[in-house]
Parts: sequence; structure tokens; C-alpha cells
Amino acid sequence: MRPEPGVIDGWTYRDSQFDPHADQKVMIDPQAQIYRCAGADYGSLNAQGVQKLAQMLPDETTPRLKSRD
Repeated sequence: MRPEPGVIDGWTYRDSQFDPHADQKVMIDPQAQIYRCAGADYGSLNAQGVQKLAQMLPDETTPRLKSRD
């Protein structure tokens, strides 16, 4: 994990062994699922804020991946 420059409290993990060309397909669930088990802590975010944040993954990633096809 390394701090993400220009992003407050942002951290990025990059696996040195990861090969982005190794996989031909990626599956992204269009409806983000929120982890709500013991230990889940979303700070000051309310339930709506947590869902909005989680939904960013499929909403932002899917169009970018489709544009690569």
C-alpha cells in the first residue's frame, strides 16, 4: 500500500506480480454489494453515502472496460 498522490486519505495497492493481460474476461456485478458484517466501519457516511460510494465501482469501471472491446 502506498499513499495516492493528490488524494486525501487515498491509498493504492499494486501487486508487482499482477499481469493485466493474463485475463481475457472480467465480470463486474452491476449492483454493488455492501459489506455489513461485524467490523464494517464507514466512518461518518450514512447508508446512502456508503451505497453511492460502492456503486461507483461498477458505474465507473463498466463503461471503461466496454470501451476497450
